[in-house]
Amino acid sequence: MFPKRKIVGFFFFLVVFYAVAMAPWPGLVQAYGNYYRVVVDFGTNAADPLHNVVIRRYRPDEPLTSTVMDTRVIHRIVSAPEHWPRGFSQSIRSSRYTGYMPTILTLALILATPLPWKRRLVSLCIGALLVNAFVALMPAIQVYKTFDVPGNHWIFGQIPSLYPAWEFLLGKLTEMSMWLSPYYIAPTVIWLLVVFRRRVWAWAAEQVALQAERT
Repeated sequence: MFPKRKIVGFFFFLVVFYAVAMAPWPGLVQAYGNYYRVVVDFGTNAADPLHNVVIRRYRPDEPLTSTVMDTRVIHRIVSAPEHWPRGFSQSIRSSRYTGYMPTILTLALILATPLPWKRRLVSLCIGALLVNAFVALMPAIQVYKTFDVPGNHWIFGQIPSLYPAWEFLLGKLTEMSMWLSPYYIAPTVIWLLVVFRRRVWAWAAEQVALQAERT
């Protein structure tokens, strides 16, 4: 267990790091927004083999603020193979709350953890990769769900009875991708995995073993 002084220090530095990084620095919203749209473009086009997704700045003529919804995800399928539906969907997202905030929270949690600097830097790199993957995944789930049909999957052609369960799971994931809470939960999970990875996996293995004994 960490001593009380280190726990207090952790929360102090967490608040300081997070507050400084989340401050409305000049040019930050536009700079991160441009980066965010690159990440989202990668994730959404990976979710659509036909590459019909377009990522644009939403309302480019309006001034940017720290709370603006600044990114428009457009998914338009005009011509597609027989098993693909045709249609149009779009979502409007905030790069600050669905990209910048979870990234900063992840990095602040890792930076504030009292670890040797070498391990802390390694954890920062791993954490940054994982949180960017999460940021790309959330809008990609929405794109994937909108035009998902059984014909897109070989496995469902062989075992059609599996598709209702998959559709239910995908629907729940899509709902979660539109909530704000996952953008706080994911950084915490990533922090636990990269900083306390040995302890977390050991605890998980222990819980599985206990559950197996009970059954």
